[in-house]
Amino acid sequence: VRMTTFIQASPSGAFTAASSDKGVDANWSGTGRGELRIAGSGDDLQSLYKGKALQVRILVNHKPEQPVFMGMRCALTFDEGLAVKNGTMPRPVDGGSNCKSSIPALYDITAQLKAAKANTPVTVTLPLGCFAKHGASLNNVAAPMAMVTKGKASVTITDARITNAASTVCPTGFAETPVTKVQ
Repeated sequence: VRMTTFIQASPSGAFTAASSDKGVDANWSGTGRGELRIAGSGDDLQSLYKGKALQVRILVNHKPEQPVFMGMRCALTFDEGLAVKNGTMPRPVDGGSNCKSSIPALYDITAQLKAAKANTPVTVTLPLGCFAKHGASLNNVAAPMAMVTKGKASVTITDARITNAASTVCPTGFAETPVTKVQ
């Protein structure tokens, strides 16, 4: 869903996002796969990943009923796009969104969201080096924050940033299944 207004819904109705005074309210209806992405043009985070982390503060409004994954999404670089167009490079099955990894650049954050207390934000911190450790190339990050589920859930993203990592320990729960399984 691309937010061009204060509220935006996916065509299937599986996901809606709305701006609020607290941040971005994200609601999954449980009727299919929905993905929230905070995105822009591709950024090269490859040289910055050491000592940096994706940090997201989340208020849980309705605890998830199915697994929720959070991480990054990438795009093909300009040169890669040209190579695909010219036929000198095959188009990646995932369109490049898995950051050149054979598995999604996503972590399972379900347990953290389910353990959240009412009106108390949960801070999820994912060191960028963990993505690289699992084979992700961060040279063209189109969405530094993505959250996906196919179950019913509701959260408010109050803050999302790339920051200095207090720890470089990788969390457990990397989505170690092919992208077709995470959907």
